[in-house]
Parts: sequence; C-alpha cells; structure tokens
Amino acid sequence: MSEYTYTVDVIGDDALADSVIMKTVTEVIDQHINTISEYAFYGCAALQTVIGTNVTSIRSDCFTGCTALETVSFPVLKVMDGYFRNCTALKNVDLPQLKDIRRQYAFEKCTALEKIDLPVCTHIGVGTSYACCAFRSCSSLSVAILRSTTMCELDDTSVFSDTPISKGTGYIYVPKALIESYQAHEKWSVYANQFRAIEDYPEICGQ
Repeated sequence: MSEYTYTVDVIGDDALADSVIMKTVTEVIDQHINTISEYAFYGCAALQTVIGTNVTSIRSDCFTGCTALETVSFPVLKVMDGYFRNCTALKNVDLPQLKDIRRQYAFEKCTALEKIDLPVCTHIGVGTSYACCAFRSCSSLSVAILRSTTMCELDDTSVFSDTPISKGTGYIYVPKALIESYQAHEKWSVYANQFRAIEDYPEICGQ
C-alpha cells in the first residue's frame, strides 16, 4: 500500500460519466472537496448520501438524475448555483450557511421533501426578470423556516407554487418581528396567510 495520501479538491465536469462507479456509488462523504462541477454526479441513480464539509461551490446539473438521493449536507456552502431538481427521494437538507439560492428550479419536484430550514438565507431567485421556482412542485413541502433576522428577498412569487404552502396547508416560519414585513412584501404577499412566527412553534422550529 502506498504511504502517500491523495486528496481531491474539485469533482469536475462529467467526472463520473461512462464509469462503473456512476451506477453503483451510494455515499460520498468528504472533508477535502470544495467544488462540485456540472454533471459531476449526473445520473447516479444509486447515490443516497452526500456530505461535503468543505464544499463551497456546486454547479448546475451536478445532481440531476439522483433519484435515490435522500441526504445532502454542505455546512459551509453560502451560494447555491447548482440544483437538486427531480431528486424525488430527497428528505434531509443541511445548508446552515446558505445565504443565496441563485438557481432556478433549485429543488423543483423534490417530492419527498417535507421541511426546509434555511437559517441565514437572505435571497431566493436569480434576478427580477426570471422566475425562481425554487421549490415548485415539492408536493410534500409543508414547512419552510427562514430564521434570518433580515427579511429574505424574493425575486418571484412562484417559489412555492404547487406545494402545500401555496395550497394553504403548509406554512412559512419567520421571526415574529418580520411577519408584517413579509406579508406586505411585493412578492411574499402572495403567501401572506401562510406566515407563522418561529417563536410560537418550538415543536416545529426548535433546533
């Protein structure tokens, strides 16, 4: 066995394309990778868990087709330029430092996702001329928690379209001091009746 240890900082474009591992990898847990590029895990239908403790960048389509993916954790990721679109098994999402979701359809059709907790997120969307649709068609998503004491800016009202939140049976939990600001916001106001105070629901929002 070699006495040397090699580490990888970037999982590049098409890293797993046409390889045997693409069909069999079920878990990726790594402390060294900082970038996951486009198509890196494209079509990894067996992949269930991804934990990247030092990942600071994920790119579009890096997890497209990961239909068995249940758990993702990127503790230091601040800006999301990739997405988990059609990850229909995704249930556990850990993004404690995420401030900005820039990708359209970021979690679209993640039909198993019931709860999203974004402690510091302050912006969802990709610009005023684009529809963000970040959680569109997440048919099980009934809890969205935005903990930041600064209101999260929103680029388009479609963010929770076709979810329990848009249908009136799910809720968005924010700091009590910000509820009126959210309800009066040009874009957030479409969900005005679905806002609840984090402080009033410790059984749901407690950490």
